[in-house]
Amino acid sequence: MADKAGKTRPIRSFAACLIAGLATVFCSAQVSAADGRDLGVTEKDVRIPAREFHEECFDRLGKGDRLIYRFDAARMLDFNVHYHVGRKALYPVNKKQVKRASGAYLVASTQGYCLMWSNRSAEAVLLHYRFQIRPRVK
Repeated sequence: MADKAGKTRPIRSFAACLIAGLATVFCSAQVSAADGRDLGVTEKDVRIPAREFHEECFDRLGKGDRLIYRFDAARMLDFNVHYHVGRKALYPVNKKQVKRASGAYLVASTQGYCLMWSNRSAEAVLLHYRFQIRPRVK
């Protein structure tokens, strides 16, 4: 097992070992795609400085995958889901001046995608967000 600092420490009892082993088996079955992508929900808290932005990008999402997102911010932000075709950015989801939103974007073509929050204000904004990638069901 690893502690909060990421250091490995021994499991001290058989029961703890058994529980850890079973949890690994059951959780792995529920959150791993056939191609090895992690399907678990990821949550993050970030501080976006004044007049700056924050991005969460994914190198490659497959056509038919779902990008599920939800966020809450302390102040209004611009939010989008975007991808690039050559030098052009395309915005299938584009929301202006919102404090919260959630949705599920159905990936239209296999490529990289980004979630992006832009802070237009003169003060930093705290943002809490979560996302999950669900592969296309074949």
